Amino acid sequence: MILLLIVSSLVSQTSDNLVTVKGSYKQKNYIAKTKKTLESSGDFVLSREHGITWYTQKPQRSITVMTEQKVLQVFPNGTEKVLGNAGNPIFNSVALLTKSLFTQDTAVIEQYLNMKQNKDGTLMYTPKDDTIASVIKKIELINADNGYIGSVIITYGNGDSTEYILSVSTFNDTLTQDETAYFEK
Repeated sequence: MILLLIVSSLVSQTSDNLVTVKGSYKQKNYIAKTKKTLESSGDFVLSREHGITWYTQKPQRSITVMTEQKVLQVFPNGTEKVLGNAGNPIFNSVALLTKSLFTQDTAVIEQYLNMKQNKDGTLMYTPKDDTIASVIKKIELINADNGYIGSVIITYGNGDSTEYILSVSTFNDTLTQDETAYFEK
């Protein structure tokens, strides 16, 4: 669940102007206990107002909607499963941070994370708060040429990690009726 909750960057797009981002993604989940990597891919829609929707195509179709209130997974047969919700204080912090990272809300990012830039341009984030640090050890982010996220690796407290490789197709397009409907579920 948490691997769906974190991704992002501080980059040249100003946070005031970033309303939506749409594109494709590849995700690699490394499971430390088994030393195996699971891969998936699909499309994503980010809305500053609503949250993030992941439209997974491979290895199995599903839709995952992440808002500040919940994480909802929708399967091809229409079955829905809530993976997390706002009743959990850790969830609240991580969900807010995730949305803020994607929308480049620097005020929230600075509240929750320390940032250091390596010589190669990689941005290294570490949590300021022990509650978040119990879940997320660090976030490594590389910006793309378009000024948005190229890739991000999230390392969790248990040694697992998730890498997202993003390819943005559009900035600030209006959400379709179907895209908005998923956020309202």
